[in-house]
Amino acid sequence: MKDFLRWLYWFPFRSVVQRLPEGFRWSVEFRHPGWLAPATLDVLREHDVALVLADARWIRREMMAEMALEPTTDFAVIRWSGAEGRLTDISCPQRDRADELAFWRDVVATLADRVSVVTGYFDNQFEGHAPHSARAFQRLLGLEPVPPSALRDQGELF
Repeated sequence: MKDFLRWLYWFPFRSVVQRLPEGFRWSVEFRHPGWLAPATLDVLREHDVALVLADARWIRREMMAEMALEPTTDFAVIRWSGAEGRLTDISCPQRDRADELAFWRDVVATLADRVSVVTGYFDNQFEGHAPHSARAFQRLLGLEPVPPSALRDQGELF
């Protein structure tokens, strides 16, 4: 860990975060647990950048839940990715992730007391069909999913 912190000091992370354009809500996803050091979290807090809580193979789910206890800003971002392998059929659910979703329901409840907005993104690799995963999680939270027929086309990003 000591070597990693030395590297973190050398790497211009703070400089990069300082240069993020204003007017946007920024979030950063790390793919190595060594990044979740107090120095990194302090930089995120200082610049109002959210730490992405990721359900993926590179950082333990429990470690991400610990990070939810002290968010780095007033909003939270969660990204659900697959834990193993690449799925080729993404037309329907391929894996049962009910236990993982129940775990994250509790994390979202924790976050709801600490931030103003919680957003999330499901990768198709999580269960095999991201829209199904999103709707299942909405139901788990006691929300009524929006039917696909009620959605409109996205015209532009910005």
